[in-house]
Parts: sequence; C-alpha cells; structure tokens
Amino acid sequence: MNYRVPHFPCSWNSFCCGLGILFVIRGLILLCLYPPLEGFDEHQHIAYLQYIGEHGGPPHYGDSYIPKSLYQDFVSSPHSDYGWQQLRGIGARRYKDFWSAEGAVRYDHDVLLGASFHPPLYYFLASPVFIFLRSHAGFLAAVYFLRIVNIIIAGCAIGVFALPLRRLFRQEALSRLAALTISLLPMYTVYVARVSCDSLALLFSAALFALMANISDGRSLYRRSLLLGVMIGAGSLTRSSVSVFLPIGLILYLFLCINRRISARQLLLASLLLLGSCALLTWRYYMGNLQLYGVIIPGQESIAVARQGKGFIHLLNAIHLRHVWDFFTVRMILVNLWMSGWSFLFPPTAFYIVYLVMILVSLLGIPVGVTRIMRGEGNLEFPQLRLMFFFALVWIMTCIGAYLHALCASVAYASAHIYSLPYYALPGYAAFLAFVLGSLNGYGNRRLWMACAALFLCLFIVTEFYGLFAIAVPYWTSTHKIGEIYRRLSFIHPAFPSPRFLPLFLVLYIIALAIIARSIGRVQRESAPRD
Repeated sequence: MNYRVPHFPCSWNSFCCGLGILFVIRGLILLCLYPPLEGFDEHQHIAYLQYIGEHGGPPHYGDSYIPKSLYQDFVSSPHSDYGWQQLRGIGARRYKDFWSAEGAVRYDHDVLLGASFHPPLYYFLASPVFIFLRSHAGFLAAVYFLRIVNIIIAGCAIGVFALPLRRLFRQEALSRLAALTISLLPMYTVYVARVSCDSLALLFSAALFALMANISDGRSLYRRSLLLGVMIGAGSLTRSSVSVFLPIGLILYLFLCINRRISARQLLLASLLLLGSCALLTWRYYMGNLQLYGVIIPGQESIAVARQGKGFIHLLNAIHLRHVWDFFTVRMILVNLWMSGWSFLFPPTAFYIVYLVMILVSLLGIPVGVTRIMRGEGNLEFPQLRLMFFFALVWIMTCIGAYLHALCASVAYASAHIYSLPYYALPGYAAFLAFVLGSLNGYGNRRLWMACAALFLCLFIVTEFYGLFAIAVPYWTSTHKIGEIYRRLSFIHPAFPSPRFLPLFLVLYIIALAIIARSIGRVQRESAPRD
C-alpha cells in the first residue's frame, strides 16, 4: 500500500506557521535531553524569578544574592564547569562528578545574583508561574514548563522572521527554501531552550524586523512609527539588545528619504514619533539605571567600566584590526553554527570550514551581480534592493551592539582578549542569513542558488543532530553506553519532556520536515513554465 505525504497549505502565512511548528518540535527534541541547568547562566535567571517572588521587586546588581531557598534545587542537578565555578560554594557538582560522587559538601555561601542587571518585564511575567509550579509540581517541572513556553514563543518568532522573505525572491519556491533554511539554524534552539528573557526578546525582534521590512513608502508611516516605538520600548524592557532597532528604524527612514520614497517632513515627524513613543515607555527605567549604576543600559561589563571611571576613549583604545577575524568572523558568524550552553562544546573544525566557504561563495554573488548589471545582463528592482539594504543594516547594527559589549568587557577586565558570547548576535542572524542567500541571486543561476541553499540546509540539520547526540549527550552523562545515558538523563528530567518521548518527537520532526519540503516542491511545480 502506498502512502502519500500530504502537502502543506500553499499560502505563505501558513508556510511560516509550519516553520514555527517545526521549530517547536526541534526544541522539544532538545529538551528531552537538555540537562536542567545547562543553559547560559540559567541558574541566574531562575534566581531572578525566585527573588521577585520572595521580595516583591527586582534585584539590584551588586547588592542582591541568589535566594538560599534554591540551594537544594541547584545542588540536586549537575552543572557545567562554568556553572559549577559560580555554585561550587554551595555544594554544586560538575557533570563528571555528579554521576560518580555519592554526596557533596554544602556550605552556607552567598552567591551574587549576576543576572540582576537585566530589564524586569519578562521576570515579572514569569515569576508567578515559576513560584506556583515550583511549590506545587517541583523545581524540575517549573523549569521545563518555562522552557517549553520559551520554545513556543521562539517558534512564533521564527515564523514572524520568515514573513518578509517572500519579497526577496521572485519565485515563491526559492523564498520557501530560504525561509526553511534560516529556520533550521541549530543555535536558535540552543539559544531559547532555557529559562531566560531571550525568547520573548527574540519575538519582539522578529516583530520589529517584519514590520520594518514592510515599510517601503510613506503610507501609514506615522501610525507605524508609533507602533514601532512602543514595541522597541517594550522590547527594551525585556532585554536591552532590542533597543538596537531604534537606530535601525531611523536609518531606514533616512534610506527611504534619500530614495525619495518619503519626504524630508515625513522623515522628521516619523523619527520624532518613533523616538517619543519609545522614550515614553523607557525613560523611567533608563533614568533609574543611571542613578543606580551610572549607565543607561546596564551590564556586568558596562557597570564595571563606569565604576572604574573609564569612558569612551578607553573603548576606542580597545579596538584592534584583528577583531575583524576574531570577533566579527569567528564569534559572530562561525561559532553561531552550533555551540552547547555553558559547556561550550563545539562540532569538529571541518563543519566550520564548510560553513565559512559556503558563506564566502554566497557573498561573492554580490560583485558578480554588480558586474552583470553593469553589462546589462540583469537588473535589481527597488523592493529587492531595499530588503537587501535592510537585512545588511539589521546585521551590522546587531554586530555593533555586540561589539560594544565586547569592548566593555575588554576594558573592564583589562584584557586584550575580545570577549562576547556569540548568541548576542542571534536576534540579527536571520537577517544575516537572508542577506547571504539573497546574495546568491547575483550569479543569475537558479540551479546554483538552490544547490547552495540545500547545502546550507543539510549542514544545519547534520550539525544540530551530530552536536546533540555525538558530542553533547555523552559529555552531559559522562558515558557512551546507551542504556546508562537513558537512565542518567531520565533521572535529572521531569516526567515530561524526558528521553522516553524522544522517539515520538523524532518521528514528528521527520513528518513535519517532509510536509514542508513537499510544499516547496509543489509550489515549484506549479510555478514552472508549461509548454
């Protein structure tokens, strides 16, 4: 008997929803294996939630400590080396020690709540849920419930990120393949599969990205500017990285004005509305930061720089030409292929070499396309030019924001080493990948474009599952025996999600991927010229 794989609904919005669902399934696969406190400083974000529940208000950086009511929960779960360095004073154990040691020495030790500089919006929303679930269902259930919620929020963000990509290509099949490829980036799942404010901030970033990408002239410009300002303000109260969309919006307006899509008067009024509506929501928060920490946008590094009396000149002196490779290429691009939580596990070097070569080949399409246009062999319409400019703008401004953080870290710790976590660039990474895939249009070869996009897609899928199953899982469990891996991961997981549900989600993943792939093939056949 032959079974036919049903095709996904052909509308673009439905396809984007399908990408979000596929992302959620991938996230659940990860959560079936992901240890409770593996995420980037996840115990700090959990402590933020507990602190609000116990004190009724947000913590203050430098003066607030992790509530001791969480100590037993933290000690009952294994930790990466980096998490262990912060919590070993209370008896926490690393993965390799957790599975071999019978007990741990506990101390009455105070641990600074290092995540307390984050804006409070997400934590005020999530704290009552965490407190309730922890008291009624236990610590693990509360952690994994919030993780699942974050995965769902991030799935919505991935679907929203994909919305503007339809206009980047003339053929919808190419747009669908590009959107699917971008959604499969492995680091996105690692980025949001933890208790933190990042998934909600990613949703704000995606919504701003989609709304700004849709602005091409002065229609409803003032209403859009008000909406964008409010969203940037709310997003900035979730995570400070969202504030980068404020200069992005202003530069986009200037670009439209230069191209005579809006007038100078519209540029001025729209900019004022954008700035004003954003300031209306955030001025009190930012002024409070200035009084408390001496900086408007707080971070561990920027606060340290302010308290040391250092300023802009010191940041300029920290800039080096080698950062073009060390920071912008390696950290912001290559490392974002895949990296595991606080364990900082990486796939083999060959994966990164292939990724870099594919990116360089794709970007080479820009000069090739310019040459073809000068020869009269092709053209670039304004909608595609505007989108490519916007994607480049989002990526550049995101990297600049991350670079400022890295410079603050270099100055604060008097280190020549440029330090910044690569996932700081992820809110702009969809724009980067869209720009890379859009650059392939310069070759003017449809088959070459589809081959390169398919290579990216395959690399992302292989990297994600190789990194998870071949690298991360043996490290977390300190064994390569399948039965022992299952037993140990089940021990540190709640009833759901847990390793027992892994086969189910793998099957769902294959089915969802097949349906989405079939929809791309269907659209390709429907758009193909007929004799």
